Amino acid sequence: MKISNRARIITVFAYMAIIFILSSMPGDKLAGRKPPVSDKLLHAGEYLLFGTLIAWAIIKDAASPVSLRKVGLVLAIGCGYALLDEFHQYFVPDRDMEFFDFGADTVGVILGTGLYVLIIRQWISKQHNVS
Repeated sequence: MKISNRARIITVFAYMAIIFILSSMPGDKLAGRKPPVSDKLLHAGEYLLFGTLIAWAIIKDAASPVSLRKVGLVLAIGCGYALLDEFHQYFVPDRDMEFFDFGADTVGVILGTGLYVLIIRQWISKQHNVS
């Protein structure tokens, strides 16, 4: 099943909206909900998925060549949005902008991009060759 470029981009923007909505929740709404793991791990996981989705939208499948320019664009979009997300939280009641959250987000984007480039594209290619 071929997925259109438009659907890929819409998926990325939908995920960006989800991140924005979660980041807009005031800190007092989250106060009693302490996660069982470090919040940095949650940040990295959230942005790992985000980096993977951006790479899926920009790099596409195994038939598309991976260029440094495309990877750079994926990282710039992912890390840029992470920075905007942290800045946005500065204005949300009982939330703040944290450098280490941004660092965890960045690590997630890098890992998600690498995951897509090194593993997922190859798996997609093999699935297309089987069918």
